[in-house]
Amino acid sequence: MPPFVVTASDITQDRGAGIGAWTDAEIKRAIVEGMRPGHGRMPNTPLAAVMAVDFFKAMPPRDLDAVLDYLHTVPAQD
Repeated sequence: MPPFVVTASDITQDRGAGIGAWTDAEIKRAIVEGMRPGHGRMPNTPLAAVMAVDFFKAMPPRDLDAVLDYLHTVPAQD
Protein backbone atom coordinates (compact mmCIF):
# COMPACT_ATOMS: atom_id res chain seq x y z
CA MET A 1 0.00 0.00 0.00
CA PRO A 2 1.49 3.37 -0.90
CA PRO A 3 2.10 5.94 1.83
CA PHE A 4 -0.77 8.26 2.58
CA VAL A 5 -1.36 11.37 4.63
CA VAL A 6 -3.42 11.19 7.82
CA THR A 7 -4.31 14.11 10.04
CA ALA A 8 -4.83 13.13 13.66
CA SER A 9 -7.97 14.35 15.38
CA ASP A 10 -7.83 16.74 18.30
CA ILE A 11 -8.47 14.57 21.38
CA THR A 12 -8.16 17.45 23.83
CA GLN A 13 -11.00 18.88 25.90
CA ASP A 14 -11.42 21.76 23.44
CA ARG A 15 -15.22 22.00 22.96
CA GLY A 16 -14.95 23.28 19.39
CA ALA A 17 -12.01 21.46 17.81
CA GLY A 18 -11.61 18.55 20.20
CA ILE A 19 -13.77 16.06 22.09
CA GLY A 20 -14.74 18.40 24.92
CA ALA A 21 -18.39 18.47 23.82
CA TRP A 22 -18.61 14.68 23.51
CA THR A 23 -20.24 12.61 26.24
CA ASP A 24 -18.41 9.67 27.77
CA ALA A 25 -20.69 7.31 25.84
CA GLU A 26 -19.87 9.10 22.57
CA ILE A 27 -16.14 8.86 23.22
CA LYS A 28 -16.44 5.15 24.02
CA ARG A 29 -18.48 4.61 20.84
CA ALA A 30 -15.78 6.37 18.82
CA ILE A 31 -13.12 4.12 20.31
CA VAL A 32 -14.88 0.77 19.95
CA GLU A 33 -17.07 1.40 16.88
CA GLY A 34 -15.11 4.07 15.03
CA MET A 35 -18.11 6.40 14.69
CA ARG A 36 -18.35 10.11 15.43
CA PRO A 37 -21.24 11.39 17.58
CA GLY A 38 -24.43 12.74 15.98
CA HIS A 39 -23.42 16.38 16.46
CA GLY A 40 -20.52 18.66 15.65
CA ARG A 41 -18.13 18.19 12.77
CA MET A 42 -19.11 15.40 10.36
CA PRO A 43 -21.89 13.89 12.53
CA ASN A 44 -22.47 10.12 12.52
CA THR A 45 -19.61 9.46 10.11
CA PRO A 46 -16.85 6.90 10.52
CA LEU A 47 -13.48 7.91 11.87
CA ALA A 48 -10.44 7.24 9.70
CA ALA A 49 -10.13 3.78 8.17
CA VAL A 50 -6.89 3.30 10.11
CA MET A 51 -8.81 3.43 13.42
CA ALA A 52 -8.13 0.05 15.03
CA VAL A 53 -11.70 -0.59 16.21
CA ASP A 54 -11.33 -4.37 15.95
CA PHE A 55 -8.49 -4.14 18.48
CA PHE A 56 -10.16 -1.57 20.73
CA LYS A 57 -13.55 -3.29 20.94
CA ALA A 58 -11.81 -6.21 22.69
CA MET A 59 -10.75 -3.93 25.57
CA PRO A 60 -12.20 -4.81 28.95
CA PRO A 61 -14.60 -2.13 30.27
CA ARG A 62 -12.19 -1.06 33.02
CA ASP A 63 -9.44 -0.46 30.45
CA LEU A 64 -11.82 1.56 28.28
CA ASP A 65 -12.75 3.59 31.37
CA ALA A 66 -9.04 4.17 32.06
CA VAL A 67 -8.53 5.49 28.52
CA LEU A 68 -11.54 7.75 29.00
CA ASP A 69 -10.15 9.02 32.31
CA TYR A 70 -6.87 9.82 30.59
CA LEU A 71 -8.57 11.66 27.73
CA HIS A 72 -10.30 13.89 30.27
CA THR A 73 -6.86 15.02 31.48
CA VAL A 74 -5.60 16.16 28.05
CA PRO A 75 -5.82 19.95 28.17
CA ALA A 76 -7.26 21.96 25.29
CA GLN A 77 -4.66 23.32 22.90
CA ASP A 78 -3.85 27.02 22.85
